[in-house]
Amino acid sequence: MSRTILLITAPRVADAHVAALCAAMEPQGLQLAKISSLAVSPGIRDCAVLAFEGAPQHPEAMNPALLELSGKMQADLNWCSADEFLRDIKIACFDMDSTLIPHECIDELAGEAGVREKVAEITELAMQGNMDFATALRYRVKTLEGLPESVFEKINGKLRLMEGAPTLISTLKARGIHTVLVSGGFDVFAQHISNRLGMDEFHSNTLEVKDGKLTGGLVGRIVDADFKKNKLEEVAKRRQVPMAQTLAVGDGANDLPMIKSAGMGVAYHAKPKVQTASQFRINCLPLDAILFLLGIHESHWIVTSRI
Repeated sequence: MSRTILLITAPRVADAHVAALCAAMEPQGLQLAKISSLAVSPGIRDCAVLAFEGAPQHPEAMNPALLELSGKMQADLNWCSADEFLRDIKIACFDMDSTLIPHECIDELAGEAGVREKVAEITELAMQGNMDFATALRYRVKTLEGLPESVFEKINGKLRLMEGAPTLISTLKARGIHTVLVSGGFDVFAQHISNRLGMDEFHSNTLEVKDGKLTGGLVGRIVDADFKKNKLEEVAKRRQVPMAQTLAVGDGANDLPMIKSAGMGVAYHAKPKVQTASQFRINCLPLDAILFLLGIHESHWIVTSRI
């Protein structure tokens, strides 16, 4: 008989969380068969794995119901079949800005140009999906005209990694998973972050520089939503990996096609439109909580505080 897996992730999972989730599953015809834990440090991070007999009677209603209940419970609720929970991920593709790092690099550049507020407003519109990404990118890059290229080193020196990112990437790498950074930001920052995390490859936009200054233009193909999706598929084909064994993580509207194309798509502290359309969501824990979604017990994480 098939089983449905539901995961509760939060700093601490309480009995009330389990009871509320079981009650919410009754209309789906799901009865709890087994409960286990993937965590060793409840109070910091916790993950309860609930196995229910059978499949949901109305699977299309599961994500909306769990998303609503997540807000009430202040815990992340995610579900999949038992077979999906045991999938063997081979490729993991990540957005950079507001995913691997808690920054939007173009806003950092705009701050150096004295137009941060103006550019940040457009960044938010684009990430919410309310403005075409390529149009928004060109407009924002134009405001950077005249900035000295020395600003790249200054900003790289200030960039922090998202909490949990080093442990996540180190654990994936230790398991032989090919890691890819694909960003609608800029390669001068993407290369820096990729190197710090020890990722296998990166793809991003290139700012045009002449005579030591930004021209306000871009060089080559724009890394937009279609590029991200296509890059994930190209890497999978190149490495002869089925799409079912791919993972994609992001937060903005330009990540959504990539997230939906992957075998496992995760919205990380994402915009509402992205959360609604994604299979998995993380809002209550750092980035390394993705390891729980992959069924990896916390005792097997490669914990590192690399910054």
